[in-house]
Amino acid sequence: MTMVAESFKIVESAYGKGGVKILHVSKQGSVHTIRELEVETLLTLNSHKDYETGDNSDIIATDTQKNTVYILAKQYGISSPEEFGLILANHFISKYPWVVKAKITISAHPWQRITDTAGRPHNHAFVSTPSAVRMASVLLIRGNIPVVSAGIRDLRVLKTTQSAFVNFVSDEFRSLPDAKDRLFSTIVTADWTYRKINKELDFDLAFSTVQDTMLE
Repeated sequence: MTMVAESFKIVESAYGKGGVKILHVSKQGSVHTIRELEVETLLTLNSHKDYETGDNSDIIATDTQKNTVYILAKQYGISSPEEFGLILANHFISKYPWVVKAKITISAHPWQRITDTAGRPHNHAFVSTPSAVRMASVLLIRGNIPVVSAGIRDLRVLKTTQSAFVNFVSDEFRSLPDAKDRLFSTIVTADWTYRKINKELDFDLAFSTVQDTMLE
């Protein structure tokens, strides 16, 4: 009997840390600003020796990745989810020469300032406004420029009139009648990628512009 040695090839691999929650408070005198984020870090190394031989000498532990999120937030602050993602991705690529790809995914929970009876925004009191979840993603491959994407999740919208659905396929399986006016509700998911990243790009303004355009 001839024994045939089984062989395999790892085509792609990555590992990381998800569910890293952070509430960052920035203080400018008496005026405070907050960002609530959930961060996922995903790293690809230049070898598969951890999988093939159990050699962990190049492994940046997921706990270390979690600590990195907190430390860099403390050092650099969080001006926007996209910019913080860029800071994280550049850190992993520059600090660890054997990391060939870093992907950072961030979700941001929205908060608004509480206003008083005169309409004045409070300096340090906020209310949760979960109308939608803001997403940001940074993919950085060693030797390339970063790819920055953004998105919206769970944006619930509803119209009570001026929405029609007519003239669709009519065959033996159809039971739905034409509706010239109906209640319409949906949950919007959207993603986009920025073509150019420079100092003039305001990620917060871009996100607000996209969201406002969809709601028009």
